[in-house]
Amino acid sequence: MVPAIVRCTVVAGSLLITPTLAGAQADRLADGRTPQFAGQDSATVLARARTAQASFERFRFARLPRSYGGSSGRCDETIGRFCFFFSDKEEGDQPPPEPPVIAERRRGLLADFAQASAVLPGDAWIAGQRVRYLVEEGDDDGAVAAARACQAERWWCAALEGMALHEAQRFDQAEQAFGAALDAMPAEERARWTDVEVLLEPADKRAWRTVADTDRARLLRRLWWLADPLWSEPGNDRLTEHYARWTMDRIQQRARQVDVVRWGDDLTEILLRFGWFTAWERQEPTSPSNGQGSGIGYHEPRTWEFIPPLTTVRDPTRLRGDEWPLSEPEPTVTRYAPEYARHIMALPHQLAVFPRRGAALLVAGYALPEDSLPADARLHAALVAMDDVGGIRTESPWQPQAASGALYVELPTPNTVISLELREDSTRSVARRRQAVAWDAEARVSDLLLLAHPDARPVEVMEAARIARGSAILAPGERVGVFWEMYDVEASDSVQVRVGLIPGRAAWGRRRLEAIGIVKGARTVRMGWNEGMEAGPVVGRSLSVGIPAGLRPGDYTLEVTVTAPGMPAATARRPITVRRAD
Repeated sequence: MVPAIVRCTVVAGSLLITPTLAGAQADRLADGRTPQFAGQDSATVLARARTAQASFERFRFARLPRSYGGSSGRCDETIGRFCFFFSDKEEGDQPPPEPPVIAERRRGLLADFAQASAVLPGDAWIAGQRVRYLVEEGDDDGAVAAARACQAERWWCAALEGMALHEAQRFDQAEQAFGAALDAMPAEERARWTDVEVLLEPADKRAWRTVADTDRARLLRRLWWLADPLWSEPGNDRLTEHYARWTMDRIQQRARQVDVVRWGDDLTEILLRFGWFTAWERQEPTSPSNGQGSGIGYHEPRTWEFIPPLTTVRDPTRLRGDEWPLSEPEPTVTRYAPEYARHIMALPHQLAVFPRRGAALLVAGYALPEDSLPADARLHAALVAMDDVGGIRTESPWQPQAASGALYVELPTPNTVISLELREDSTRSVARRRQAVAWDAEARVSDLLLLAHPDARPVEVMEAARIARGSAILAPGERVGVFWEMYDVEASDSVQVRVGLIPGRAAWGRRRLEAIGIVKGARTVRMGWNEGMEAGPVVGRSLSVGIPAGLRPGDYTLEVTVTAPGMPAATARRPITVRRAD
């Protein structure tokens, strides 16, 4: 199952307006007459604005694209009155286009709200509806201007501005606006908006309820820090999306709905978990005896889960990098579709840490398949490292704009979370790798860094970083360069260097079994020689390794062990994958 599209239909028993009544009422209110607001008292202005909004939704429902037939009977999840299910299609179900007559009528409604807002700029309901329909119309700048013209309660106007700025992809400004709204809103409302229990897996919900109040604020900040899709971009759009959903929830509470269903806690949950619907369809029954039809609401066809597990929130050093799968076999608790990311891809990469006194250097190589990008791709790569939310942040000064490349960043502490990110703007594609990285200040040898040029012999890490290979995927028969560093080295005329290619990922038990010949299957390859070694606090070495042509595809560990007289052996390792070229 590809969870790409979410569709919602009312279950049996919910009251829906009949198609005949909806169409007749809409026609009577669509004859060119517009409500008059100037010179009216506030109660009349508000009543006429409510009538205009209800009239539009009746008009919309009567003219929605129609499908025929009953429900398939399948529900991935039942939320209150609603059956919720995900598409099996790779790109999701594409909703039918909105009829132009609905867009034309919406523009008339917006003109009504502009008049009503001019007469009652301090009315919260009118301000909210105006911003909502401007967002729906795609007029993000108009929505921002309308929110800034709001003269209702300060916190509500700030929330509307935050929602409009979020929709305009001005996430850093949206975050500031929502911060102002939270500071000014009533305590009870703020507690609702900042509660994340509805976003968590069932086991995490139970655990969240046991979190002490003294720890909850810290964990909440860390959850949103980890949920931020791109650290290299200003603002946290997953956080502002959450607050925009709360804003929309309040807008919807006293408004007419497309399908006439009253707003309730179930719709609030659907909104908070999956966002608001972006398109509608009207499903007609197969016969009059089967009911009066229902509304089908569509979300964006490509959405993803960004909320991290609570175990990772408690301890980010446990972040492995696979907590956000890009192809989920089952429905998830929440979904979000960033406007800038219509596709999110896996990012082939390699990471290598080079310790320094009091700090470390991380080199990251990446390589996207050329066939995954357009010929005129507009790429932006970034590498960000942070030790915790609100902590030390470092970012790579290199910003390559190619399908493959390398970046480096200083790691501020021995336990750091890094985010390797790539954006392609023309296709709105994103690739990302986020994981924890740990390093030992007392290490005598660095990680192994694979090089794109097998004959290169760099002796300094920045020289090696510029030619870092994009991933650790190699083909049988391929040659690859390898670079590593050793620390606090004493000069010697006879240093033993051993290179091994061992089946499986690095694990002491398997290496021991391989050594005594118990583990069978893919073969272990070893070679060694003696050479001289100069002294120094940091000594860089490089060599070329050939992958045997007959080597069975699979996971291996590349090891380089250096043994000097009077010193314990030091081993550097690199997990690799051997895969036949297509």
